Amino acid sequence: MNKAQAAMEFVMSYAWAIMIVLIAIGALAYFGVLNPSRYLPDACTLQPGLACLDFTYDKGINELRLVIMNSMGFDMKDVYVRVPVCRGNFAFFSDDGTTLNNDQKGTYYRTCSSTLPPGPIKANFTFSFNRVEGESAGHTVLGTLRFNVQ
Repeated sequence: MNKAQAAMEFVMSYAWAIMIVLIAIGALAYFGVLNPSRYLPDACTLQPGLACLDFTYDKGINELRLVIMNSMGFDMKDVYVRVPVCRGNFAFFSDDGTTLNNDQKGTYYRTCSSTLPPGPIKANFTFSFNRVEGESAGHTVLGTLRFNVQ
């Protein structure tokens, strides 16, 4: 009988210790200390052939800027980028219109209509274009953008 009581007290003391640790972890997660999105690096991804080389968000002027390189093997025209987090289209304007030649970088920027809230932002965006030569059907590529607003 004494052995069973000792075993039960042993298990109960460990159960209380585990319960306290779980409550502490739950409290840390509730207050945002253990929010994993705070520690993820900023990222911009597109399909292979289109590289998102750089992006910035300037909170002072509410401007989101993307630098995208075309490595698809053909020239593009009528290039537009739409990021719903900023509510609007931005287009790349070069000297000869809205084209993005193969192995060329394009800078796309948009002044957001309202200040983005502080914290992590994850947005899907679309990159739309037509091929300069050949087919005239429009193409749309999906990308993701993840960054922290300070």
